[in-house]
Amino acid sequence: MKAARITRFVAVLAAVALVGGVFVAPATAGKKKKCGQFTPGVEAAAEGEVVTITKKATEAKPVVIEYEHGPAGPSNPFDGSHLLNEEKFFNIQVNGPASGLYILQEFSDFHDLDLYLLDGGGGEVASSGAFNPTPVGPFSSGGNGGTNYESISGYPVATCEGFTIRSNAYLTPGTDATLTIWLGTAVAPE
Repeated sequence: MKAARITRFVAVLAAVALVGGVFVAPATAGKKKKCGQFTPGVEAAAEGEVVTITKKATEAKPVVIEYEHGPAGPSNPFDGSHLLNEEKFFNIQVNGPASGLYILQEFSDFHDLDLYLLDGGGGEVASSGAFNPTPVGPFSSGGNGGTNYESISGYPVATCEGFTIRSNAYLTPGTDATLTIWLGTAVAPE
């Protein structure tokens, strides 16, 4: 008699747990994935802010970062080093669905800035390096440039993936610049 009560109790408890699981599971299934804090693999970017790029960042409503880029001079013809060469670093972390990352760097005419996308370890995964003062190039990997812009279009990214954007002045006395960043359709790398 006692065994029958225990068995019945266990059966009722199991049924309650199953029914409760049906009602609880959908409530937690739609929750947004929480990403851990991105730590850049680029030493010069380690102290910089990390900007989160969510699915709300679209071409119509992108994330916009405005900044002033310092000067850069021509390359030394003997060793290839730059006389002046300022770099700016911006850390981003994708907290949206797996998609394509779009970055547009704009600046005034007659300046030359290059754009690089670095992965979490600091390795270059895409770039855009046209000679901006005149429409020559692009000399890039996954990017495109013109007389006053550089861009990377649709680089495939995963949820919670972090990157560092490097803006590298090549030939400029200094200029205001804008980064526009959004998520869209991924484009397979060439």
